[in-house]
Amino acid sequence: MRELTDQEIIRRVKAEKIRSLGMDPFGHVFNRTAFAKDIKEKYKDVDHDEFENITDEYTVAGRIMFIRKMGKASFFTIQDKTDKIQIYISINDIGEDAYTLFKSADIGDIVGVKGRVMKTMTGEITIKCLEYTHLVKALRPLPEKFHGLTDIEERYRRRYTLMGFILSGYEWLVRGWWFGLLWREKKNSQSPNGPWELSSYS
Repeated sequence: MRELTDQEIIRRVKAEKIRSLGMDPFGHVFNRTAFAKDIKEKYKDVDHDEFENITDEYTVAGRIMFIRKMGKASFFTIQDKTDKIQIYISINDIGEDAYTLFKSADIGDIVGVKGRVMKTMTGEITIKCLEYTHLVKALRPLPEKFHGLTDIEERYRRRYTLMGFILSGYEWLVRGWWFGLLWREKKNSQSPNGPWELSSYS
């Protein structure tokens, strides 16, 4: 059995901390009301000042791809199956307990957010978090975008970690499925069971 990396050890400690708070660190039912792409498309042409009169709220969920923690307020980005969207989170909006939970989050974790749509001064569509929900703790860091998984077969064996780096999640699943067919056809062309002996990578 291989030894755990420092990051993997730290993430397991955080998972146990979440469990000690009475929450399942590995998921539960969560109902979203919108996807990132739809929100960004709907408000892309709305001027920054107009958001002062907009009180639309949405519930979104996705994998954390970026975090910038800054004391009592932070920004992070989540990605769902359609796109990425930025989240603004503040201890003043969600309370100390929920913000403490957020501070234990890592890139790769899956979280749910309910909040109000806004636009930053730089023009980025953002969700102002009013409710933060931990969904799934990632026990392994995501591979680096350009230097992570370079072996082609390993990429598709662990394609669940590559969601969002190059293609959308659905594209990865579809292309991965077809790649699996072609790979096994070639690899098992001399198999006694013939060229269509298929198995999925896991």
